[in-house]
Amino acid sequence: MKVLRLHATGDLRLHDENEPLPDRDECLLRVKAVGLCGSDVHWYEEAGIGDAQLRQPLVLGHEFAGIIESGNQQGQHVAVDPADACRQCRYCEEGNPNLCDNMRFAGHGVVDGALREKLCWPQALVYPLPDETHLPACHSDGAKRHCGRQVAGNPSFSTIRIQSAFETAKKRDGLKVVIEP
Repeated sequence: MKVLRLHATGDLRLHDENEPLPDRDECLLRVKAVGLCGSDVHWYEEAGIGDAQLRQPLVLGHEFAGIIESGNQQGQHVAVDPADACRQCRYCEEGNPNLCDNMRFAGHGVVDGALREKLCWPQALVYPLPDETHLPACHSDGAKRHCGRQVAGNPSFSTIRIQSAFETAKKRDGLKVVIEP
């Protein structure tokens, strides 16, 4: 299985890793779409964001959708909530899981995100999409990635398109970044 990991500032490397096995409360997902946002760009450009710094190679990508490949919902297209609250701290018990003291968040800190072919995520955090929802067609080794942001403060650039990240990384040991005015 192909996995794209951030090793240091600007240092993304493609890895071959074993397919993950879901725990009892998880499902195996084939990643079909990943949105890259400003926090991913911070990780890439600064090897961290805020007080969270890169301590080990990290798979970015917390905005994603996919297809369930395990269990009784196999084949279901889903959107994924990247925030996995502990459900045990005082905030979770008070009904405020967004303030969880022990939050696991995909693509942040030491929790790998979705720039990979497959991942396991809690079943309770995947949400079925209508059958007519179109997830981008993917090559077997990657998908088109899109993100919108201002580039280096220059307002004439509004989009960075990262195309077929896995395919490009195999060819160049890095990503192809297309800046469109």
